[in-house]
Amino acid sequence: MAGNTTDDLLFNGALKLRQPAKGHRIGTDAVLLAAACPDAASICDIGSGVGAVGLRVAQVYPHARVDLAEIDAAACALARENVVLNGLDARVRVHEVDILARPFGVGDAGPAPGSFDVVLTNPPFDDQAKALIGKKAAHVARRNVSARMR
Repeated sequence: MAGNTTDDLLFNGALKLRQPAKGHRIGTDAVLLAAACPDAASICDIGSGVGAVGLRVAQVYPHARVDLAEIDAAACALARENVVLNGLDARVRVHEVDILARPFGVGDAGPAPGSFDVVLTNPPFDDQAKALIGKKAAHVARRNVSARMR
């Protein structure tokens, strides 16, 4: 997978991030979401992709436990690499899960529903019919999660 990824540095080099060379990549919205996260003991990033938001939050709040929930297997694999790359494997867990198919924490080793102080997600603003093929699943899933949380 290394040929299809780039190794990037964010936050003045503090966060090492391996992400796809093409397709969905980290942008300003992820940086702003991480910066807006309040201090908390347990944080979950739903639709975490390669983990940029949750990993940065774990760096900023060294006492926090952070769970990354992502449906895409390739993104989860990169997120797991990024957790280790940043030395956060003692406090950050990656869960490959479709949270719309079953409640997070039911049927996996993840935390129990309702066990987070803060839940983060980076919802899309694209119309489902106009979503790009490479981004469509992530954008549609995030919109459905946002609707269910209201």
